[in-house]
Amino acid sequence: MRSVQRNRIEEQLKSIGFRKCRHGKGGHDLWEDAQGRSVQTSARRNDVPIAYVDALGTELEVKGIMARALFVKLTRGRGR
Repeated sequence: MRSVQRNRIEEQLKSIGFRKCRHGKGGHDLWEDAQGRSVQTSARRNDVPIAYVDALGTELEVKGIMARALFVKLTRGRGR
């Protein structure tokens, strides 16, 4: 199974203006931007499956924050 390091997702969220605001249930962290839009990251573990990165990118795209394909591309480390 392909995966990325959790810290790469956190770095990408920070780079687009999100900050960790609180810990959710079951080890999930809640991130919020200046406009009050929030996303929840996966449970605290080192490796995150690519499918989850894609789902998080879709959530960002639906909320009008960033294109899914761009988020996935930057998070996976391509295009830097």
